[in-house]
Amino acid sequence: MSEKRWLTIEDASAEYGLHPKSLYTLCRKNLIPYARIPSLRGGRGQIRIDARKLDEQLEAQEIVLDTRAR
Repeated sequence: MSEKRWLTIEDASAEYGLHPKSLYTLCRKNLIPYARIPSLRGGRGQIRIDARKLDEQLEAQEIVLDTRAR
């Protein structure tokens, strides 16, 4: 389990061994717990992944990290 609670895409990629594009896809499909920090300039903002909740889901096998194209 990570010591930091809120991880950037890059941090989560290194922590969980997933490609950043896979993490963006999992967030877009609402398959992993995340929050979006709004941009002050009108953009989409930044994504932060909740490491504690993600660890809990993985340990409970509530989610499957499968992002292959179907």
